[in-house]
Amino acid sequence: MYYAVMCELSSADGQTVQARAYAEKAVLLLENPSDDFEFYAKGVAYEVLGHYDIALDNFDKAIQYDPQKIISYIRRGRVYSQKGNFDRALADFNKAIQLEAEKSADGEQDKSSPNKADNDSPTTDIDELIQRDPRPWFENFRPGAAYFDRGKTYLQKDDNDRAIADFTKAIELDPKRAIAYNYRGVAYGSKGDFDQAIADFDKALQLNPLLRNAHYNRGLAFSEKGDEARARADFEKEKQLYPGNNSIADHQNDAAGTTERGEKDSDVCQDCAKNSSDSLRGGVLNGRAVKLAKPKYPHAARKSHASGLVVVHVVIDEQGKVIAAEATSGDPLLHDVCVEAAKNSLFTPTLLAGMPVKVTGVIHYNFVAQ
Repeated sequence: MYYAVMCELSSADGQTVQARAYAEKAVLLLENPSDDFEFYAKGVAYEVLGHYDIALDNFDKAIQYDPQKIISYIRRGRVYSQKGNFDRALADFNKAIQLEAEKSADGEQDKSSPNKADNDSPTTDIDELIQRDPRPWFENFRPGAAYFDRGKTYLQKDDNDRAIADFTKAIELDPKRAIAYNYRGVAYGSKGDFDQAIADFDKALQLNPLLRNAHYNRGLAFSEKGDEARARADFEKEKQLYPGNNSIADHQNDAAGTTERGEKDSDVCQDCAKNSSDSLRGGVLNGRAVKLAKPKYPHAARKSHASGLVVVHVVIDEQGKVIAAEATSGDPLLHDVCVEAAKNSLFTPTLLAGMPVKVTGVIHYNFVAQ
């Protein structure tokens, strides 16, 4: 279990290679889980390795052992969200919120978080503490975690009002969480409330000046308001902080940032890159569609029960027409129909300082197995 905790902490710090190394050791040592903690730990390890179905199976078993374990619902919900099964994700976050409310109503003290007073001197190394007793670290989740993750899922569903309500609740419970302000700013920006979005990005950067994508997101908001000087300043600051990030904000989740101290860069759509010079990045574009064509469910996909989220990178011209499209994630059996649907869609033209411009972004298609 020690390695499972360390893979989770390394992943949160953006140390992807180290996280995977810890996760591989954790899977080997947790070959035969025997209780809710061990199944949860194994689920975390498989999630870090990207084996989402196996992770879900282990989180299922953790919940079977302890149906009151709040963090298991949160983590299972995150995996469902990553797979594009937003309804199942929302059900898990709702359950976690319900359990937290019941726990508060019963007046229970949260005894799950590691307590420094119980851990010898304050200079004790965190690695030593986790080796001594890894279990409390798995129960240590931030206040408002379920609201925060539910807000992210609503954001993926383009339900900006509900996303804003959940991020607001998460901020109320954890006022110093910079990434929550950043996500809420993205939601406000998607609604066209750029002043409120900028206020949230300001707060996020005040709390964490190194928060990845916060400068870029604020730059987009300034650009939408026609303040190109301040937009360029923010874009340059983002490049200065993260020079290796060549595909900032390729969709709404990446625009908001997937971790608080760093996340992996997204692959650049090669076909789209050829057509996207001098274009504006627009994040998730579903909500801007005048006509959003629906992809068919292919026979081969039906036979294999293919499902989940497919992301299509697109370039939209000044008239709102899709001039390039390429599927970059999701089940390959669903790629072609999504690209075809994207090319048959039409979007509201994007204006920059009153002039129509090209815009790059992504379209999300979510499939339910049939």
